[in-house]
Amino acid sequence: MDLNALSAYDLPTPVEPFSLPSGANNRVVGVRAGGGVYVLKHYQAHADPAMLAGEHRLLLAVARRGLPFAVPAPTPTRDGATLVSGPSGTFALFPQIAGEHPAHYGPAHLEAAGAALAQLHQALAALPPSACPPTPGFDALDQVHPSVPAPGALTPASLGLPDTAAERALLAAWYAGLAELRPFLAGPYLRLPEQIVHGDYCCANLLWRGVEVVAVIDFEFACRAVRALDLASLIDLHARVWARPADWAGIAAGLRGYGRHTRLRDDEAAALPALMHLRNAVSTIWWTGRSLREGRPVELDRFRRGLAVRDWCAREGARLVELASSHQPER
Repeated sequence: MDLNALSAYDLPTPVEPFSLPSGANNRVVGVRAGGGVYVLKHYQAHADPAMLAGEHRLLLAVARRGLPFAVPAPTPTRDGATLVSGPSGTFALFPQIAGEHPAHYGPAHLEAAGAALAQLHQALAALPPSACPPTPGFDALDQVHPSVPAPGALTPASLGLPDTAAERALLAAWYAGLAELRPFLAGPYLRLPEQIVHGDYCCANLLWRGVEVVAVIDFEFACRAVRALDLASLIDLHARVWARPADWAGIAAGLRGYGRHTRLRDDEAAALPALMHLRNAVSTIWWTGRSLREGRPVELDRFRRGLAVRDWCAREGARLVELASSHQPER
C-alpha cells in the first residue's frame, strides 16, 4: 500500500507501519506513531468523494452519541480534512480500536450483535437527515453500481462470460428472483420504518472482546433505508444458508438481542425473508459492478448464492417470521 498519505498527518515520530488483515472491500495497514496506534485505510469499495465525506460526517456524529461501543472516528489531517486523495487513491487514518474477530460466532455473539444493532439504530434514528451519506438506498436497484445500470438485462456477453445455455439459465433464474422483489419494493417496503442504517451489518463488521461488542466498523454502505434491513443482514450473513444448514439457535439469539432494546413492528418481522432476498440481490449487483469496473472476472457464484437465499426464504420464511415475532418484548 502507498504510505505517502501519512505525510498529510501531524504524527509523532517514529512512524512505523505494520501489517493488518484487510477486509473484502478495502485495504488497511497498521501504523505506530509515538505512543499511538492507527489504521490507514485505502478505500476501494467507493471512490466517490461525496460518499466518503458523508460517511465520515456520519461516523463523527455517531461517535458523539455516547454508545456503549466505539465506532471508527477519522483522524483529521494538518488541514483539518479527514480524507487524503492522490494518484494511488483515497485514504483515511483512524485510531486503532482494540478488539478481535473470533474464529467462530455462537449464539452469545449473535445476541450481543443484535443488542448492539438496536442501540446503533436508536443513535442513528436521532441524527438529522444531513448526517446521512448520499448512498443510494436498497430499493434503487438500478443505482446500486454505475457499471450495472440495468441489472435485469445482464447477458453473458455483457459480463464477459461464454454465452452458453448454463450461463443463460442461471441469469434467467436470477432475473426472475429480481422480478419477484419489484412488487415488494413498490408496496410493503415503502410502509416499513425508515432511517439511516449501517447497510452491511454482520458479526464480521464488529470488533469483539470475548462475547462483548467493543466496536461497530465498516460504515461504507450506510444509507437511508428500512431499519429491518440491518437485522436481515445480520441473519443472512451469519446463517449463510447457501453453504450450510441454518443456525436457528444463532438466528433466535440475534432476534432476542435486538428485541432487548427495540421492538420490531409486525410488518418488519413479516418482511425479513424478502429483505434477506433483497440484501443478496443488491450485494450481487454491487460485486458484479465492481468486478466489471476493475476488469476482473464476474463471480457467478454470487448469483447462485442469491438464488439459494431466495429459495431458502421461500421454504423457511414463515418459520423466520414466527421466530422474529416470538422474540419481541411485551408491549
